[in-house]
Amino acid sequence: MPHRLTILYGQPEDPAEFDRYYQDVHLPLARRMPSLTGWTLNWTTDSPDGTTPEYRLIVDLYAPSKEAMLAILDSPEGRAAAEDVGRFATGGVTFLHGAEQTLMTVQHGSATPVPSPEDGSEQSTEG
Repeated sequence: MPHRLTILYGQPEDPAEFDRYYQDVHLPLARRMPSLTGWTLNWTTDSPDGTTPEYRLIVDLYAPSKEAMLAILDSPEGRAAAEDVGRFATGGVTFLHGAEQTLMTVQHGSATPVPSPEDGSEQSTEG
């Protein structure tokens, strides 16, 4: 079953410096990790009521299995990326491992139906 590692970066002391370091230093380092099957970044924005969310950045890394993810993280490139986190994550960081279950494939402007596990029928909504 596909495995996802979600990384939650709390609001940093200096958001502009966090953004700069993440883009200019951490991403190039982390991109060296082998065998990831997916990677997304969610840069959070203020809530509609104007409050700042608890997290600045939510990162999802994907691998074919938990064992594959653990091997990626244990590679020299994975260890280097993990060691770098303490240099910029002044708002704290949380790592969540989990099995990925896709209900609908994300596509901008449309949705791709995924068969329902109960009856094999397709579920779809327009996005």
